Amino acid sequence: MDKVVAHVYESYDYDKFHIMDKGNRDITHSEKIARQMGEQFLFTVIIVNDKYEIIDGQNRYLASKLLGKPIRYVIAEGYGIKETRLYNMETKNWQKKDFIKSFADEGKEEYLKFAEFQKRYSDFPSSVCEFLLRLSMCNDYSDKRCKNTFKSVQRGLLL
Repeated sequence: MDKVVAHVYESYDYDKFHIMDKGNRDITHSEKIARQMGEQFLFTVIIVNDKYEIIDGQNRYLASKLLGKPIRYVIAEGYGIKETRLYNMETKNWQKKDFIKSFADEGKEEYLKFAEFQKRYSDFPSSVCEFLLRLSMCNDYSDKRCKNTFKSVQRGLLL
């Protein structure tokens, strides 16, 4: 039988949370996260310690605050900068190839073609394969389909 090991709390009291003063990385992409959250606010939590210092999720916290969205959080008592480092040691965001595989697995034709092209020409990085495929579709480089943007790949709008 499963057991509850933590409770998720929700608050609009943004001032109760604190970014660690020393030792944590710089905040770099809260505005990008806010743009995504503005499109669809997904369920996510931040992890705070018993002093409400943010152990994991400072960019999500700032994005939620910017948009006036609730802060959903879990309290991990006794955590500090050591645990913050541990959380971030092995994290890895999805790369372009991960989005391509995901959409190809769903059967999206453009992504299946892309995956096959990249498999056939494996010496080329995915950005070169994408550029060549886009270029092959366009008569005029000002055509929006010809622009190489990671966001279009992420959203399933490859070609």
